Amino acid sequence: MLVLLMMFGLLGCSTAETFTLQVPGGFIQAKVGSSVLLPCEMSPALNAESYKVSWYRPNKEDSPVLLYKDLKVQENTGDPQYRGRVFLVGDLQKGNVSLKLENLTVADRGEYECYVKSNIWYDTAKVILNITGKTYSTVASNVKNQRTKVGSLILTKF
Repeated sequence: MLVLLMMFGLLGCSTAETFTLQVPGGFIQAKVGSSVLLPCEMSPALNAESYKVSWYRPNKEDSPVLLYKDLKVQENTGDPQYRGRVFLVGDLQKGNVSLKLENLTVADRGEYECYVKSNIWYDTAKVILNITGKTYSTVASNVKNQRTKVGSLILTKF
């Protein structure tokens, strides 16, 4: 009987720290050069300050977009293309682990995964980012300058 009470007591303690991550359905859309918020919140809204929070691209868990652990964002870790462009902007005390991504490029398009781990529990959730618009450098590198003579007009296509 004492063993059962101890088991229920332990289970009661551990379920207090269980959570799920909530993200919007569908995809998030943003323009090249702009900033975007990739929302991710814990339910229930637990204090995540002592948890590990990681945002990464699929199959790149070893090179995260952003890594928060030991009560701070880990500088100079992860994918160099995101350095100086990503920030945790949510209120960690209220379980908000949202990511802000600035100065968007076409290469930022795709899936992002939010991962939160406590001492006894973890969960993941995926957000899809769609980027619209083009940069001149992208267009210029992919298209050659072409001229076509029509009557007395010369049209230039870029």
